[in-house]
Amino acid sequence: MDGTRASSDPTETAGELRIVSWNVAGWETALALIRKYHTSLDAWLDRHGIDILCLQETKTVKQVLEQEGKKRLATHVAGWETLWCCNEGKAAQRKGLNGVATYARVGLTRRANAAPLGDAELDGEGRCLLTDHGAFVIINVYLPYTGPQAADARVVFKVKYMEALAVLIKQQQEAGKGVFLVGDMNVAPRGIDRHWKFRHIPVLSHFPDLLPESSPVLQEVAVAALNGDGAARLVRKRGRVVSYDGYYDFVRRHLPADMLAQWEAVAEEEGESTTPPCILDAYRRLVDRCNLKDAVWGGAEGPWYSCWDQQRNKRYANEGSRIDHVLADAALWGVHGLPGAFPSEGTPLEWVTGFGEFHPAPMSGGGLPEPFNPASAFDRQFAAGRECPLLFTPPHYSDHIGVAVRLRRTAIPAPLVLEKGNKAVKECQPHAQQRSIASFFAKKPAAKTEGGKRPPPSDTAPAAKRAKKDSSASA
Repeated sequence: MDGTRASSDPTETAGELRIVSWNVAGWETALALIRKYHTSLDAWLDRHGIDILCLQETKTVKQVLEQEGKKRLATHVAGWETLWCCNEGKAAQRKGLNGVATYARVGLTRRANAAPLGDAELDGEGRCLLTDHGAFVIINVYLPYTGPQAADARVVFKVKYMEALAVLIKQQQEAGKGVFLVGDMNVAPRGIDRHWKFRHIPVLSHFPDLLPESSPVLQEVAVAALNGDGAARLVRKRGRVVSYDGYYDFVRRHLPADMLAQWEAVAEEEGESTTPPCILDAYRRLVDRCNLKDAVWGGAEGPWYSCWDQQRNKRYANEGSRIDHVLADAALWGVHGLPGAFPSEGTPLEWVTGFGEFHPAPMSGGGLPEPFNPASAFDRQFAAGRECPLLFTPPHYSDHIGVAVRLRRTAIPAPLVLEKGNKAVKECQPHAQQRSIASFFAKKPAAKTEGGKRPPPSDTAPAAKRAKKDSSASA
């Protein structure tokens, strides 16, 4: 079980700190697979050389952390401190959605705050956790989904959220802190941050033959893609709603082969982000105002992505998105940041599919098949090394993979002591608080597993089906 063996000393890793951000799409299921294939969570963390792990979409609540956190969610790991932010149903979304958590080796964290934005509406959805690491803070965030079918109110909410994040970051910077903003931000800032099939292109300027009289339906779609504001606009085809993500799949059935080749070339050269313009503007204002640097994707050459549509098996064609980010305070990064190196051997497709050892889910159902040689397949993720900005976690774990950065160990020159008596820290550690006598007799929350069965109390919890939502964003 987690916690039965001591974690390695962070000073053993060549004077570096490795910070990883990962949307796990449900921590309990991902953790069960890590325990099954890698013995324990701390063994997995050590093999990846992780010092601080920031999770998004943990999908849990305080009651579970209090009563069964150690067994189901690895709240107690020897040599580590865990801090949590949950959605308790106090805001617009139902209880248990979202959720973020940060694991840090002992000696790296001073304080934490699960409500750092100071706004009940924003903090109430369990999307943001701030941890203080002395010279810098990490803001672990899971921003809302605002794709083509998102309600206008969620678009407004997301803009407001990013504006609040900018205020929080400026406050920290003015207090002398460096800042990392990490997480699944559901934003693809540039055209290259999505596969070319999912980019907006200037349709009419390159394809004048798409005239209304020749193809009224196609023309309607083309004009909408060219002129649409992208916030919540949809195109209707024969009474059926078609989102922008289905745009290319629709177009390719109507265009000849030579025009499709031209379409790809235009998308590669001129394609733009499909993230709604108002969201892009808010994101860019945040980055510019707070002087943040893209510490992961800035050096990416080629189609490296962090998220794929699992329902349509898009990982196996490497048609993905870069919506997971680590944004670093430029001043802090300039002193302590270390450059990453994407793999020089093997293609992006090979890396994200375990060099052919992972296979897509059959269209008949049944979920992702287990690899022929699980030990070999699930160990592939460790081959890229600490310098790589990506963790090539298997598709069985999540529809996202992790993104990572490295810092010089001098960023935290001396061990820190977590202020466990601090009120805000206590809120982040419901699993560490003394339980009342009444709580021992309270009904335990049911585990969210297939078939409604509780997971076994061992490290061999079964793999759960991992059919996931659209890769354009998470929830």
